[in-house]
Amino acid sequence: MEFHIVNDPNADDIMDVRRGLIAFNDPFVEDAQNIDVGVYAVDDAGARVGGIVSKIWWSWMYIRFLWVDPVSSEKGIGTQLMQRMEPTRLSKAAIRHGLIR
Repeated sequence: MEFHIVNDPNADDIMDVRRGLIAFNDPFVEDAQNIDVGVYAVDDAGARVGGIVSKIWWSWMYIRFLWVDPVSSEKGIGTQLMQRMEPTRLSKAAIRHGLIR
């Protein structure tokens, strides 16, 4: 057997592992939620100046991305995005949360 180390794996490499993991776990997580959720901050001109993207899976909410435009920093937008995501987490019965690095 050979083992290959791949720096910066491509989408197919990642999906191979993901498909295998999903196939293995499916019998055990039949009723699990799998939802992507986004909350976006939009300025008066209609431009996005921040956003948060999370995945709700089973009873967990994983914060995947949190971004605030540097021009809009120091205005509490990041905090407000997190606060607006919280009711979504609770409404979907995601009782745990974490940050994906």
